[in-house]
Amino acid sequence: MSLEERYIENIDYSKCPESVRDTLKLYITYGFDTGDFLYYVLSNNLARAFYNADKINKPIIEDILIWLYNKAPSSCWGSPEKVAEWIDSRKSTSHSKKSMADNDADYTYDGTYDIQGRGNLWA
Repeated sequence: MSLEERYIENIDYSKCPESVRDTLKLYITYGFDTGDFLYYVLSNNLARAFYNADKINKPIIEDILIWLYNKAPSSCWGSPEKVAEWIDSRKSTSHSKKSMADNDADYTYDGTYDIQGRGNLWA
């Protein structure tokens, strides 16, 4: 396992704002798409991020950026090119091909995920 893989396995998400925590974990670990708001945050297009933020995330954009700066790999955010390269690299690693059931997350890749037993948020 590479140094980067070990780092990714041990990222501390406890200080990551709760509203984006699961999405950022999926993005960083597996290269999953994030949606417009987080894509713009990760791409460093803060005007678009602010425009696309909902009422929960708009006041915490700074907190998200602080967490990214302090905890996320620098190669996964900062420009649209870095985001695209990160997604491509994570999807092509053997790590991202592992069954999600083999990991400690409560996710299934059927287009939904279950947060602490609350059911499908998109149904």
